[in-house]
Amino acid sequence: MGSPVTLYYFDGRGRGEVIRWILHAAGQNFKDERVDHAEWVKNPQMKTKSPLGQLPYIEVNGKTLGQSHAIGRYLARQHGLAGKDAWEEAEVDALVDFTEDIYKGWINWLHAKMENDPKVDDIRKQFLTADIVPYLQQYETILGRNKSGYLVGQGPTWADFTAVGFLDELVLMDQSILTSHPELQEYVDRVHNLKGIKEWLAKRQKTEF
Repeated sequence: MGSPVTLYYFDGRGRGEVIRWILHAAGQNFKDERVDHAEWVKNPQMKTKSPLGQLPYIEVNGKTLGQSHAIGRYLARQHGLAGKDAWEEAEVDALVDFTEDIYKGWINWLHAKMENDPKVDDIRKQFLTADIVPYLQQYETILGRNKSGYLVGQGPTWADFTAVGFLDELVLMDQSILTSHPELQEYVDRVHNLKGIKEWLAKRQKTEF
């Protein structure tokens, strides 16, 4: 299905994971090239292979494409996971950007954790008890309004993959985070059980991020 794809990203979930979910959900065979982080940092020559000198990027038919959202949008459109028409595509894009807004807070905490920042506990507390609250409420509102079990339209889109991927990271931070949000837990379970994603999650190796 589709042209052969090679994904280049670090050995982690991060900004490469939504790309993997799209490809697995689509049943698209692809090569998942894991780049050693230390080697990437110390070897400038490696960056010349990336179209923007960053990870992730994909290679398709000898062409390369960078930026995780551009990659996600391209692959989702290729596989019917971007919305059924122009309006739904715009809604999907809006929700991907919405998740990105709060995802940056998670990135901030992750960097603090990896760098042994003395304020890491305060950053975590602020993020989990205040910053994410309106986002969780908004996800619930959208799901309640749409009634299909997904954020946009009548089936899954890559907006769901970005949202659930983010919710997964929250649960890793605090396993009880969705206890008071049963609708979101049901939503996460629904997406986790989609064909392709279910099989991927069952075999995915545990990584730091």
